[in-house]
Amino acid sequence: MRAMLKLIKAIRARYFLAVLAMALLVSMATGFMQYLLYDKQQDATVVNIAGMQRMLSQKVLLHAQRLTNLNNEPQAFQEVYSQLQSSIDRFAANHDFLISKSEQGNGFFSSELNQWYFSSPVQLDLRSRDFISRVRNLQLTDRIELDDLYQLSQSLLIDLDGAVQLFEAQANRGIIILRYVEGGIWLLAMVLLILEVKLIFRPMEIQVLTGIRELESQKKQTQQALNMKSRFLARASHELRTPLQSILGYLELFRKEHQAAHLEQAITSANQLNILINEMHDFSRWANDKVSIQISRADLPTMIETVVAPYRFAAQRKGLMLQVQMTENEHKSILCDHQHMAWVCSQLIDNAIKFSDSGTITLTTQLHTQDAQSSLTIQVSDQGQGLPTELIDSMSVHDDKNNHFQGMQLGLVRCQWLVNAMSGKLNFSNVPQGGACISFTIPVTVLDGKETVQTLDVSGKKALLVEDNVINAVVITKQLKTLGFDVAHVEHGKAALQVLETQAFDVIFMDLNMPHMDGYEAIEKIRNLLNLSTTVIVVTANDEQQDLSRAIALGGDACVIKPLQQAELITVLKELGVVTQ
Repeated sequence: MRAMLKLIKAIRARYFLAVLAMALLVSMATGFMQYLLYDKQQDATVVNIAGMQRMLSQKVLLHAQRLTNLNNEPQAFQEVYSQLQSSIDRFAANHDFLISKSEQGNGFFSSELNQWYFSSPVQLDLRSRDFISRVRNLQLTDRIELDDLYQLSQSLLIDLDGAVQLFEAQANRGIIILRYVEGGIWLLAMVLLILEVKLIFRPMEIQVLTGIRELESQKKQTQQALNMKSRFLARASHELRTPLQSILGYLELFRKEHQAAHLEQAITSANQLNILINEMHDFSRWANDKVSIQISRADLPTMIETVVAPYRFAAQRKGLMLQVQMTENEHKSILCDHQHMAWVCSQLIDNAIKFSDSGTITLTTQLHTQDAQSSLTIQVSDQGQGLPTELIDSMSVHDDKNNHFQGMQLGLVRCQWLVNAMSGKLNFSNVPQGGACISFTIPVTVLDGKETVQTLDVSGKKALLVEDNVINAVVITKQLKTLGFDVAHVEHGKAALQVLETQAFDVIFMDLNMPHMDGYEAIEKIRNLLNLSTTVIVVTANDEQQDLSRAIALGGDACVIKPLQQAELITVLKELGVVTQ
């Protein structure tokens, strides 16, 4: 969704830029064209007035000739005389208008027109003014003066006609310029459109196509994730039933035969069930790239033997030999995420057993000690079928045609995910003689000396356990009493508040999901209502970080995840200062 909003924003910005550029061009072109059209309108007015001068010169001469024949008709004479004066006044005004245009210097008068009006031999301005003066001082009884006026008007008519032609030529040049301007604006618009296509719309198209491809890729990945989860749940159902059936079977045998070996096998199966449940929790975080790395101390040979031991019987049953190669230099204690490292090792051994029909499976360890940073390389090789080339290249281990429910089918993909989370690297190859070879290298810290045995002093310490599940309450109570705590148990938060009003405790172990009042509300009331500062340790099967953070924000001091491990419990109690060594 965020990518789509970003794409829409980018498209909107580019589209706005393109529209703005075109709008600016259109506005500038419209303003310039309006200016040129107004200029041509003024040219047309000048041409019309110049043409009118020809007509008026002949009209004046016609009125003068008519007046010579109207001496005996006073009314008609007066009317024609008024027309004569009106015509000559109009002629004079038009002439002054044309001359004023030459004085403005705004392009109406070309050099040819200036020469035509003010220079020899035409001198149209001087002759026009002479014509105006003669008409206004005309003696109608003087026949010679009338003849001179006639000759002057005829020659003036020719020169006025020449002036009109020059004005028209000047206007035509303006029209040609206007035509060029129109062509230039069209060409500029085409260039702008080409630039918009190249710099705006084409990149926008590429961005849209890229966005669509990304969305399609995300859709494909989402669909693959949904398919993977569906297959995972189907396989998880099978895998969880296997150790559960083993637990029930061995407990039934123990009830009948009372052999300690059966109970040990039930415990081993229960541990395997716990590993599978943790695996499911980790898988639920996979989509969000979340994994909790927990660094702890452990003896490397002991950890390797713990991983390998459960598979010896399975390998022997298939006629395989499972061996470990480790040098004396590697018999050391190291700091790393032992839980996830052990799971990766067990997954690699499990795959090697599943896909091998004969030969030897070898787990080899190599501890590389350096001054700055040490690293541990663990390699599992077999003599089985080997890895397909396409599997090595694509790391796609999910085959839709494979319906054999062996393992969670998270396989090598999840191994790679965990190794990457531990800042390591997973390598795949095939042995030339046949078989697969998978190794991973992770950074570790090598510790010198043996881990000291820790003891606890909890004499006189009282603990309140708030737990609604009876079986969990019994188990946790036993664990706390083993450490020396005096334990009181209640089944929900409301009961815990009632007890805390009358009794004091050194530590409170609080479940979160309970009836009547859950752990969140109980912790809040302990802090805000009872105003107690007693240490509160959240004990829950819910390992969602959001829920755990909420419990801490309300007043919890620490969180531990069920099933509760004794070593983890001791560590938390020491960190919080509830107990001392």
